[in-house]
Amino acid sequence: MDAGGAGRDEQLWLINAGEPTPHTDPNRWGPRLLRLLDEQVESARKLAALAAEQGEAVALGDIEALARVLGEREPVVAALTESAGRIEPFVRTMGGMASVAAGVPAVLRQGLEARVRELDALLEEIGRRDEADALALGRNRERLALQLSEINGGRAAIAAYGKQPEGEGGGAAFQDRAG
Repeated sequence: MDAGGAGRDEQLWLINAGEPTPHTDPNRWGPRLLRLLDEQVESARKLAALAAEQGEAVALGDIEALARVLGEREPVVAALTESAGRIEPFVRTMGGMASVAAGVPAVLRQGLEARVRELDALLEEIGRRDEADALALGRNRERLALQLSEINGGRAAIAAYGKQPEGEGGGAAFQDRAG
């Protein structure tokens, strides 16, 4: 086994097999996991609030507000991703969040489960809002494209019936003389 990887961890575990360590004692790592989940929940709450603002900007067609909200979302998403990375080793090592929760005392388990439920609900809400906003933006894009084509068509018609350069007779360039 390599000296710096899993082999080293296994050796340390064997040395301390009879003693709880920060990695084996849920009374030590449980509160840390709760703090990490608190960070995630807080970031998810901020992201949910920004998702609501984003929806309002999309509904109003306010591109400037939408760009501002998207800019504000970036660091919140980065913080959420970063805290998820710090939680991942707990979940991976224990074989899933259910196993993590099962390995802690009841009072910690209740806190973990409450935070995970809230986090799941927030992320689901954010996903629904983002999906609805994407659909609305798609519809707005189609509507704007149609409006632009109508404007361009109107400009072409105006140009076709516009004034001719001097000496070319003036009047409409295209006329239906056949009836």
